[in-house]
Amino acid sequence: MKSGHHPHGMPSTAVSGSSLVEVLIALLVLSLGLLGVAGLQLTGLRNNEGAYLRSQAVLISYDLVDRMRADRERASAYDTGGSFVDINHTAGPDPMDDWIAGQLTALPQGRVNVDCDGEEALCTVQIRWDDQRAEGEADQTFALETRL
Repeated sequence: MKSGHHPHGMPSTAVSGSSLVEVLIALLVLSLGLLGVAGLQLTGLRNNEGAYLRSQAVLISYDLVDRMRADRERASAYDTGGSFVDINHTAGPDPMDDWIAGQLTALPQGRVNVDCDGEEALCTVQIRWDDQRAEGEADQTFALETRL
């Protein structure tokens, strides 16, 4: 008997290639992998935006402290009395108005609180903004405590 033939003399047909079920399973596995990659990309973008906003908060808080140190005689004019003020505040010291108009607008719904202890020249600057993409609480706060 020759190889490749049935015992009855008919040539054998070898099955080769992929069946439709195998192709569908491969597509399903590939699709799940691509969905995972898309989810990672979305998480990365959200975290990148949050990191950018935090960096902006750090930079503008250091800018505020530098302004206060540069003009120590008027440093107390930056004190907000323990309350947060934003771009829409109605009454405030002139240097704070200029700073808010120039810096605080970089953050969505940015607000600032400056609380200084006059005797020790110890100041706490808190910057708060709304980070809708953040996990958990949307309001984020950066605090900086320094001596003038």
